[in-house]
Amino acid sequence: EETVLPIIAPTITADFNSIKHLMWYASASYLTSCASQLHWNHVYTSHSPNGSFLVAIILLGAGSIITATASSTGPFIAGRIVTGLAIPGVRGGCTAILAAASLGEKRTKITGAMNIASGLGYLAGSVAAGVVTDQSPGRWRWSYFMLLPLYAFTFVLILASLWGRKRKTQQFATSFMTKVKRLDPLGTILLLVSLYLAVAGIQLGSWVGDSFYILLVASGAFLVLFVFIRRRTHQDPLVPAGVSGRRTMNMAFLFSGCMGGGLVLMLYWISFWVQSVGGPRALRAGLGTLPLAVGMFISSAPLGMVSQRMGDYSSFGMIAAVVLTSVGAGLATINNDSTNIELEKWIGSLLLFGLGIGCGVQMPSIVASTVLDPADVPNAVGLLQAASSLGSGVLFAVGQAVFAKTAQSGIQEENIVAYMWGRAPVGTTPDVKFNGPTEDERRTYEEALKNTVYVIVAVSCVAIVPAVAMAWRRLGGKREALLFPAARGPRPPRNGWYV
Repeated sequence: EETVLPIIAPTITADFNSIKHLMWYASASYLTSCASQLHWNHVYTSHSPNGSFLVAIILLGAGSIITATASSTGPFIAGRIVTGLAIPGVRGGCTAILAAASLGEKRTKITGAMNIASGLGYLAGSVAAGVVTDQSPGRWRWSYFMLLPLYAFTFVLILASLWGRKRKTQQFATSFMTKVKRLDPLGTILLLVSLYLAVAGIQLGSWVGDSFYILLVASGAFLVLFVFIRRRTHQDPLVPAGVSGRRTMNMAFLFSGCMGGGLVLMLYWISFWVQSVGGPRALRAGLGTLPLAVGMFISSAPLGMVSQRMGDYSSFGMIAAVVLTSVGAGLATINNDSTNIELEKWIGSLLLFGLGIGCGVQMPSIVASTVLDPADVPNAVGLLQAASSLGSGVLFAVGQAVFAKTAQSGIQEENIVAYMWGRAPVGTTPDVKFNGPTEDERRTYEEALKNTVYVIVAVSCVAIVPAVAMAWRRLGGKREALLFPAARGPRPPRNGWYV
């Protein structure tokens, strides 16, 4: 599901003729995932894992249906919001069911099978979306319809596993209203509004200018209100003090956000470059993401064994991720020839970037399991996923703002989408022949796309800060600091600040 939208986003932008709303197509789902991630943890601890997983699948299917049937930007974004609400539930459900159903060495084997299935879905989603969209521009909707049988098949399998099983009601004896209060719907809404206002400010900063500061101040106000209400109502902290009080985990959150944001921005950049500068070819854009996916798959498989042999998580995984992603993104900026789009020139750079992402995305979870008490690890893993979603939503908004500001320097706003597909400018009469954008306009558009890649390079380089700032500890055995020792002193209280 997550690899479909980057491939068909240029087609949707042209279909709805709205470059302004491009940011919300992606950011809406990522920001909603971030805000709802930890609440799904409460759902799985207070309800049956299988039943909660079924609800998440239903939400995911509903989001796909709304997205596929949308006739304008508004319903499409609404579908993405519903999808973003469901994605953390599906991810958390896989982990919860795995923890409840498998024991011993079976858990490792099933985890490996899940990673392989995830990689295959990553590869198949982008290629299938490209094949469907290339048949006809209006067929991008089938990219979401084709996901529904997969959801239905999974739903039936989980439902069959529940058939005839006695439910253990004693584990879930809490009243319904207590469960609703634990989910904190008001707090979720306030947090979502805060995130949406911040991203809207980033977007409008490139189009309007003065609204940027107003929206950021409003975002901060809603965030303060969110923290205030949670403290006054004595809610359990979303981020326990045992997690937020550790420098290593704070650095892991930042690293996870950088890796997630860089990956999403690279996926969308590949698709827009191939389909706009090189011509509307969704399948070719899908094939262009394969080196990235292959690199992620190659590096993620042996990462655990190599890190275990080397004895620490930083020297190999995190620093290698920074080096590979920075070099890969940097090489992508020099292989841009608009007159002859050759994906062969990108294989090396995208493969390097994928290798770096594969190294980097798993390391924060390894960090959490190494430096935290076992009781804090589930919440920490959920927080890391939320940080990745937040980084994806915010950095995509930054990349789109950079693209828009550069493009508007030489192309009128209403003609950006038209020039993406070689269409006549807005207001051109039918009897006037359109020979395409001028050389200056074409170069302006190329420069806008290239500047977006510079954002990826910058984010990849920034990731070196959390990589070297965290405490380097050995995996297993004695928890011995290698380079930067962790802060000494008593452990922070478990019920501390609400972050």
